[in-house]
This record gives sequence, structure tokens and C-alpha cells, in this order.
Amino acid sequence: MHEQNATDMDNYYGHDLVNKLSLCDLTRDSVVLAQGADVESFLQGQLTNDLHLLTDTETQLQGYCNAKGRLLCILRVARWKSGIIILLPRELEDGILKRLRMYVLRADVKLTPMSGQLASFGIVGHEREADLLADVYGSLPTSPRGCKRVGERLLTAIPAPVARYQVVGPSRKLEEDWQRLSQAYVPQDPRLWSWLDIMAGLPEIRTETQELFVPQMANMDIIGGVSFKKGCYPGQEIVARMRYLGKLKQRMIRAHGESGEVPAPGEKIYAPDRGEQSAGTIVNSAANPEGGYDVLAVAQRSSIAGGELRLKSLTGERLTVQDLPYSIDSDE
Repeated sequence: MHEQNATDMDNYYGHDLVNKLSLCDLTRDSVVLAQGADVESFLQGQLTNDLHLLTDTETQLQGYCNAKGRLLCILRVARWKSGIIILLPRELEDGILKRLRMYVLRADVKLTPMSGQLASFGIVGHEREADLLADVYGSLPTSPRGCKRVGERLLTAIPAPVARYQVVGPSRKLEEDWQRLSQAYVPQDPRLWSWLDIMAGLPEIRTETQELFVPQMANMDIIGGVSFKKGCYPGQEIVARMRYLGKLKQRMIRAHGESGEVPAPGEKIYAPDRGEQSAGTIVNSAANPEGGYDVLAVAQRSSIAGGELRLKSLTGERLTVQDLPYSIDSDE
């Protein structure tokens, strides 16, 4: 697999996105294999979603929080042979594994980074082109997070404005798949995948944004990343209290900026109702193929309602709130 030249900004994503068939090298993701007789009960006690509901035909969003209920990482899990694979941002791998291993104690759990053994890449293409994938993977998952085993690989559907799939499997086998698919699919800059995450309203915690948000602020309760019926996990009391006793004052929105400078995760947002005090924080950002950039940002609901959000200062660039593919109007 080969990344598109990330410095070629004129071909950042290519053109005519909806009609283009694309491949994205996802070396940005780390693949961790969790195995052992106690692995499910262990992860059930660490993560925000109900792992007991995970089936062989779907993946599951999960949050990992500190004791104060603030997100350290958002990850995705799937059943894999006799264990569970965990997909998370590569930059967070060392810290998250170190923290998880602190709680293994005497449990029969082994957490193994699989870099160099298991790889991952993304497939982007219009639904009408799905037949092009059938020769390689057969029938495709149809539900938003459906998955299927194809020999040694796992094929997963990922929510997006266009058809999108992620493949995980042995590096050698994925290299063969990449070569076959590249006869019709064009390798694109991996930032295309990040932009599609933003369009789908799927947040990613980065180093700059660790421990800033409770899961509900990042809409994890809306997009299926939190269970309020499962047992305890780090920060669970605070997350539950926010749902049942508190009033959520911040939510994650999608917004668009017109300049060519893409803001970094962790940069602050301001609004007239908050004065010099920050009204929010950039979660994720990526250039828009048609110009400007798009962001996911956690912001004060009062500031969102005021309709004027600015980047970096009260006189900074205006951010125009865009629709998400789901509603944030209710806390239920």
C-alpha cells in the first residue's frame, strides 16, 4: 500500500469525489489484538459500550475515559478469531496500552500491538460501483457498522456520505488486495478519510484533546458509543450523572470555514455570548475538497444557538454551522 503524496495540495483529495473510487492507506490507525480467557470481561470493565452485545457481524464504537469521565480515546472493536481487535489512533497506542495494562493484574488478558502483522486500508466509492468489490470480497456489509470475515480479513462498513469500507488483515494479503483494487480505485491522500469522518459526525480524540470531553459532549451517546445499562468502567458515575441528573451544556457540531488554513485539534472557538472566555474546542478538522475546511467542534449550546462562532478569537474567522447526519437537539 502506498500513500498519496501528502504535500501535493493541488491533489489533496483529487476531484469529483462522489464519482471517484478511492483507496486510503490507514496507517494512521493502530491495530491491537486483545486475547485471553478474561479479555471480554476485562474490556467490559474499561470501556463505555456494552461489549457483551458485540456480534460477529458488526463493529462497535467505544470510549475509554479517565476517572473523571473524560475521554482518553475513541476506538472501534470487532471480534477477531479467538480474540478482539481494537482500532485506535496510532499516536495514542503507547499511552492507552500502558494504562490498560495497569488494570490487567492477574486477569488472563494479553494486549498485543499488531503493527507489521495486521494492516488497514479504506475503500471509498459510490454505491453503484459496489459490484467492483464483489470479485475481491463477495457480498458487502449493508448496515452502517456491519462487518464480515473474508478469509483472513475483516471488511467493515463505515458511516459516510458515500459508500465506505475499512479492511483489516495480514499486511501481505492487504497488499495483494490493494494491487487488485487499484486497477479501478485511485489512491488518495489519507486525509480524505478524515474528512469523511467529519462529514459523518464521527469524532476522533487526538493527543491535543485527551481528557477534555465527557462522551456526551462528543455525541458518543447519539452515535452508539455509550451504554447506560452496563456495569461500571472508569468515569462511569460521572457519565451517568450527566445523563440522568445534569444538563449537558456542550455538544459537538460540524462547521465550515472558508480560509485555506485548516485549524488544529484543540484550537479554541469564541462567541459573543462568552466574551473573552472560550466557547468551544476543535475536535477534528480537514480540508474540504471544494474549498475551505470542515471541523467537528465541541461548543457551548448557548453559543451554537447564538449563531456566531469564531476561530481563535472574537474577531477570528467565522465558522458556519452545518447539519450533522443525526440530531443533537435532544439529550435523550
